[in-house]
Amino acid sequence: MTEQSQSPQKRLAKAVRWIRRILIVGMVVTIALVWRNYEFEFLDAERHAAVAGKVRDGAILIYTRIDEDTVLGEGTLVEAHVQVAGSLADRLGRTEGRILSEIRGLPGMVVSWLEKDDERREILLDGRRTFAVLRVTWQEALDASAKIREGPIPAGHFLLINPAVDGEALDSRHVGLVPRAALLRKAGWL
Repeated sequence: MTEQSQSPQKRLAKAVRWIRRILIVGMVVTIALVWRNYEFEFLDAERHAAVAGKVRDGAILIYTRIDEDTVLGEGTLVEAHVQVAGSLADRLGRTEGRILSEIRGLPGMVVSWLEKDDERREILLDGRRTFAVLRVTWQEALDASAKIREGPIPAGHFLLINPAVDGEALDSRHVGLVPRAALLRKAGWL
């Protein structure tokens, strides 16, 4: 080969090396940014029970921290730090913990009841059925500010109900309305 034909090949090889370097640096920077801003966890069996029907078993949860600028809406899956009171605390063996649940009630939404019997009520939000049954006795041990009452949900509080609306699920039916400050992380999944 002549020197003239080798020169474009060398230039092409040099350009390819630079493009590879740039791509590798770009991937490293992207991975670092994702790792810094997101947390990843496998959905274990205990947490899956809370979101069965919404998230498949074994999914990877992707969390972002919640701050005052985080947009939260109906249906958002969140992790919250809650206080557990009364007989439920005795049964669980703890008075506080983290729950994974779905935001169903936003500040200002109106809570009402559909009476099932003397002990059970279905929670309605803005007149819409949630199919989440609340036992009256579950609310007795709660602090007055956390109790779910008929009327609008107070500013800065949320009603968390698990998509699997089993009455034994740990959500607002047991821990009451959850203040925004107790919401730790917003979850998505793969």
